[in-house]
Amino acid sequence: MAKNDLEGAWDAHTLRLGKFRLRFANDETEQRYRIMHIRQSLPIVRLSVLAGLLLYALFGALDLYIVPEQLKEIWIIRYGIVCPILFVLFLATLTKYFLYISQLVLGLAMLVSGLGILGMLSVANAPGSHLYYAGLTLVIIYCSSLSIIRYVYAAAVSIFLLTLYQAVALVINPIPHETFLNNNFFLVVALMVGIFTSYTQELYIRQNFVNTQLLLKEKGRSDQLLDEARASSQAKTEFLAIMSHELRTPLNAILGFSEILKQQMFGPVGSEKYKGYIEDIYNSGSHLLSLITDILDLSKAETGRLSLREEVVNLTEVLDGCMRMFRGRAAEGGVRLRFDMPETPVRLQADPRLLRQSFINLISNAVKFTQKGGAVILSIAHSVDGGISVRIEDTGIGIAEKDIGKIFEPFVQVEAAYSRGYEGTGLGLPLAKKIMELHNGALDIESEIGLGTAITARFPARRVLNRTGSPHHAGDAA
Repeated sequence: MAKNDLEGAWDAHTLRLGKFRLRFANDETEQRYRIMHIRQSLPIVRLSVLAGLLLYALFGALDLYIVPEQLKEIWIIRYGIVCPILFVLFLATLTKYFLYISQLVLGLAMLVSGLGILGMLSVANAPGSHLYYAGLTLVIIYCSSLSIIRYVYAAAVSIFLLTLYQAVALVINPIPHETFLNNNFFLVVALMVGIFTSYTQELYIRQNFVNTQLLLKEKGRSDQLLDEARASSQAKTEFLAIMSHELRTPLNAILGFSEILKQQMFGPVGSEKYKGYIEDIYNSGSHLLSLITDILDLSKAETGRLSLREEVVNLTEVLDGCMRMFRGRAAEGGVRLRFDMPETPVRLQADPRLLRQSFINLISNAVKFTQKGGAVILSIAHSVDGGISVRIEDTGIGIAEKDIGKIFEPFVQVEAAYSRGYEGTGLGLPLAKKIMELHNGALDIESEIGLGTAITARFPARRVLNRTGSPHHAGDAA
C-alpha cells in the first residue's frame, strides 16, 4: 500500500466515532478532542455551574411556602450540604486540573443536585413530597443540556436518580398512587428529552471536530503540495536559466565561425551548395540563440533576477527598426505592414535590448497569425495621464475570450487560435509582459476569433521624456 493510502487509513481509524458511546476509537484522538472541547467551552461551563448553584439557592425561597414547618431540615440539605458542594465544584472549574477531571466534576454536580432533591423528598410532608419532584426534572434537563458533559454520564446519572426516586416515593416517603404515576410520567419524559438533547448535541460537536480535523489535514496536504510545486517551479526556472546560459557559449562560437565562412574571410568555400548550407547554419543558429535568450530572460524575470539597463531610448527608431525586420517575411506571406509614425520622436527611459526584444516578439506574433491579404498596423498614442501606449493591431485569426489569459503562460499555445500548425515556443507574450512590468508598464490584449488581435503596451508617464505631435503615416510596406 502506498504511503498516502496508509495515511488515509490511519486518519479513518483515528477519527472513527462509535455511534452508541460517542467515543473515538483512538484514545489519543479522544483525549485531544476532550481537552480542545473543554478549553473552547470553559467560560460557558463555569457560567453554567455558577448559574446552577445560584438557581439551586434561589429556589429555597419556595421552601417558605411549601414546607414552612420543615424549613430547618430542608435548608440544611439545600444550604448546608448541596450548595457548599456545588460551590467547591465551581472552584474546581477554575483550576488547571479541570481539563482532566471535567467529567468527574460535572457528573458530581449533577448527582449532588439530584440527591439533594431526593433528600428533600424523603423528609418533606405534603405538598412538598408531591411537588419537589419538579426540581429533579429541572436537574435532569438542565445538566443534560450542558454540552461539556458526556451524554453517557448524563444519561447514567439521570437513570440512577430516577431509580432512587422510585424507592423514595414508594418506600421512604410514600405518596398517593395517582401522584406517583403523574410524577413518573413527567420524570420519564424529562429523562428522554435530556438524553436525546445530550446525545444529539455531543454527536454534532464530535462530528464537527472530525470535519475540522479532516479540513486541517487536507489544508496541510494542500500546503505541502503547493510548497512542492513552488520548489519544482523554482528548480525548473533555475535549470532553464543555467542551461540557457551554458548553451549560449557554444552557439556564439557556431555563429562566429559560420559568419567567417559566409564572408569567406580565409578564401572561397568551393562548391556553391556549401554557401547555402552555411547560410542555413547561421540562420538556424541565430534563431536558436534568440530562443535561448528568451528562455534566459524569462527565467530571470520569474526569479526576480532580470534587471533593466536603462538609458534614453528613441522609441520611434526602435519600433521602426523592428518593423523593417519583418518586411521580408510579411511580403512572402502577403501581409501589409504599416507604422503610423509620430512627427516628433518619442523618447523613453528604458532598457533598449529588452524593449527591442519585446516588440520583436509582439510583431512576430502579429505577422505569423495574419493570413494573406491581412494587415499589421503599429501606432503610438499619448495617454491621458501623460504615459505612452504602443498598439500593435492585426487582422489575423484572433483568440477566443476564454483563452486570452492562457497565452500569458510560458510555453503555452492556445489550440483554438495559436494552433500547433504555427511554429513557436509560446514565450513571446509572457516575456513581453514581464518586460513591460519591469518598466512599470502593462500589456493589454483585445481579440476576437476571426477578426484579429490588438495588443497595447503601456508605459507610465514617468518614463516618457518628451511629448510628440499628431501621428502621421510613414508609408505602407507590402
